Amino acid sequence: MRLISRILPVALCVLGLTGCGGGGSSSSNVTTTHQISGTIHIEANTRVDGDTADQLEAGDFRLVNNTTPQDTASPLILAGFLSDSSGVYPYDTHLSSQGFSYPADPEDKFRLKLITDQVITWQIFPSRASGSTPILASLTLWDDSGNLVTSTSYNSSSSTAPITLKLPGGYGDGNYVIDLQIQQGGPIRYVLTVNTLLQAAALKSSSLEWNQADFVPNQAIVTMKADSSGQVSASSVDSLDVAESSHLGGKAMRVRRIPAGIARALSGNDLAQARQDTVQWIKQLRKDPSVASAEPDYIFQTMASPVTEPLYPQQWNYPLINLPLAWQIEPNAGLGQTVAVLDTGIFAYGSCDSLGNADWHPDLKANVEAGDDEVSVSLDTDNQPGPDNCAIDPGGDSTGGTDYHGTHVAGTIAAVVNGIGVTGVAYDAKILPVRVLGKNGSGTASDLINALSWVDNNHSPRAHVVNMSLGGLGPDTALEAAINQLVADGVVVVAAAGNEATSTPTYPAAFSNVIAVGAVDGGKNLASYSNYGSWVDLVAPGGDATRDANGDGQADVIVSTWADDSSGTAVASYAGMQGTSMATPHVSGIVALMQREAVLKGTPVVNTDRFRQLLELGQLTDDLGAAGRDNVYGYGLIDALKAVDAAANNNIPSILSPEPTLVDFTGSADTQTLDLKPLGDISAITGVSISSGATWLTATPASFSNGLADYQTTLKVDTTQLKLDQGYRTELTVSYFSSGNARSLTVPVIVRLGDNVADRNAGRQFVLLTTLNADGSMKTVKQATAQLSNGVYTFYFDNVPAGQYYLSAGSDLDNDGYICSSGESCAEYPVNGAPQLITVGTTPISVDLTTSYRRPVASQQSLPRPGFSGYARLPEGNSGGTPATRSMNSP
Repeated sequence: MRLISRILPVALCVLGLTGCGGGGSSSSNVTTTHQISGTIHIEANTRVDGDTADQLEAGDFRLVNNTTPQDTASPLILAGFLSDSSGVYPYDTHLSSQGFSYPADPEDKFRLKLITDQVITWQIFPSRASGSTPILASLTLWDDSGNLVTSTSYNSSSSTAPITLKLPGGYGDGNYVIDLQIQQGGPIRYVLTVNTLLQAAALKSSSLEWNQADFVPNQAIVTMKADSSGQVSASSVDSLDVAESSHLGGKAMRVRRIPAGIARALSGNDLAQARQDTVQWIKQLRKDPSVASAEPDYIFQTMASPVTEPLYPQQWNYPLINLPLAWQIEPNAGLGQTVAVLDTGIFAYGSCDSLGNADWHPDLKANVEAGDDEVSVSLDTDNQPGPDNCAIDPGGDSTGGTDYHGTHVAGTIAAVVNGIGVTGVAYDAKILPVRVLGKNGSGTASDLINALSWVDNNHSPRAHVVNMSLGGLGPDTALEAAINQLVADGVVVVAAAGNEATSTPTYPAAFSNVIAVGAVDGGKNLASYSNYGSWVDLVAPGGDATRDANGDGQADVIVSTWADDSSGTAVASYAGMQGTSMATPHVSGIVALMQREAVLKGTPVVNTDRFRQLLELGQLTDDLGAAGRDNVYGYGLIDALKAVDAAANNNIPSILSPEPTLVDFTGSADTQTLDLKPLGDISAITGVSISSGATWLTATPASFSNGLADYQTTLKVDTTQLKLDQGYRTELTVSYFSSGNARSLTVPVIVRLGDNVADRNAGRQFVLLTTLNADGSMKTVKQATAQLSNGVYTFYFDNVPAGQYYLSAGSDLDNDGYICSSGESCAEYPVNGAPQLITVGTTPISVDLTTSYRRPVASQQSLPRPGFSGYARLPEGNSGGTPATRSMNSP
């Protein structure tokens, strides 16, 4: 059994073996004959300035867009370089190779099509040669005939906020030239984005700089290790480098660097320094042998509903399957139901107690029950090899441990509504963690059989649903028998179809009594990696980081719980991933919603037979592809509202359900039909009206008489307002009354021709292998330059000494010797913001990354990275000579 997935630095599913569903290597298009090889995909709509400083080393620098504009796409995220003069970067003690230089490039021009709803944003990043001289720059917009439209200036001495610009009144859609100039203070890096107002608003939740969550300066939360008696000794607390401490419960302490009595208000500069000092202090606390974990005292805002959790705006996958409407019907989502997650385990602080309980990820803790570990001795990487009752995921280690795949899966199923992080599909359900994947994300068929038997517990199942985001097995008879016994005892078993883009059956998903789940992207298209075939039952959102199919300006990834152990001590975090592993927990969570609703309504229990009956009747899905069941989407995309309604025998409160849940005008059609189907008592629904968020979209009729069996409206796009090669997105708002209560729902609408993958470019990609020195500094020991072809980079390393390395890739557009700086593209293995070691031995390693100028949400809850300026690289062509080092900027 092998954990499979795709490593994407926006945090996608990683590891080359079973989790993420299915078997096979982590990348089907990468050769494995080299020691380390891989591909680097590029985030949708990404482009690069045509004349950047790193071209100097390759000997091909020339000014290409100073007088003649560079044609580019829209929407857009583009990084570039400008400098008012040429020169050599100052000496840097972190670089063993000096002499990195930059050319003069005072102006960049870009031609593209703009519409009145689009916003131009220009964010500037000083280089290490900028010095203290204020940066003076300007952004000018010209029409295609060379007439001035509008202009704005940038002065870093007064503000470093990004410049934003829109077409002024009186100007319509058409071709325009964006003119960027620097008059003083170079060299600089920059990122230029062009998006609609809705897309620009969505981008506010992402960042071009390394994310830093807000926390209390000079304060930390420390979890102490217990002694042999299971207690925390007073002497261990006293030994900490702290001025004050207070007990928070259990083994957790709140500690301060300075006494509260001398605390004072901090100025802006003081606060920045205090944050840096606090992070360094926390790193020292983590090294104390008596400390299990130490993290900042993060500042959170209390929330009270699933749609107001801080990261819910990133969870595009839920509206796609009508989940918010299902929550209105079932507000105690999944209460009383238990989902067993057979995977890598779940992240926790410290260790398990004698009963198997632990200090689980804070966004899961309230819902996690004591579980089981069935990983056999030869594959186990935790501190008690072999089966036991502790289902903690130990993360990466020197023996090739796992990632936090099971933590991510569990978050999609049942992350808690608690004011932090994400929302789970069945946020009131319980999670039963069962470890079946150990070293390198691997497990055995016998481990899985033991786990299934443990869940079954002699015909008294401990769970109502079993989620298996894993695969790669053959049709093992004993395994199928164990699954059949669970199904006979009333458990619904759900498994990932796999990520090889093939119709070849993969097990356990292909067993007849298992619900096999494929994956779609944000536009309801089959994900590029998803398996398909006659054995796949249905699909769910699994994401695809190479696409922005729903037009929200961000890559289609599934955001959920994670852990970051980049500092050596793991802390709770979040990440965006892709895979059929990510699709599967959507279905498992919805089964829990259905079972809860069946209990409340006294309708037939939702076992496997009942689920299949409803599925085949078309009552659980939004039909995609060919009418009825097909071999691409199975019975279609899971629909949470339909599923809850079906479980209640169509006996739910009156509500409107949209079909489709996302209207996609991608292509030549300019009209589509939207059905608003009443569920419940039709006569209780009154006052139905529809409003559009864009002038180019109309709904006819826009209001309805009461009591209709089906509220159907025709949506029409006014193509005279739209341009080719543009992306447009808006939302329809449907307002109505149900039994006297005002209700509303939104339906996303997108119109776009799509982003040509072959046109994507994130600049020259330097791929680095780095190690840690004894003093904590990092050393780049190997470097490769990735080759770009048809919008995808490839790279490989040979002759790498056995050992552990960090793997990163990124651009160096200003040629200052650092990749992954703000304004540069970056990919870290396995997750941006949470780099982890890979172990190099005799077995070839193949990885699949995605690079981006944006920094993902993956590190929002992990230790901030103040002072991180990037990875020091070697001069181009030096694949492993004199190492580049840095001592202050370790990940």
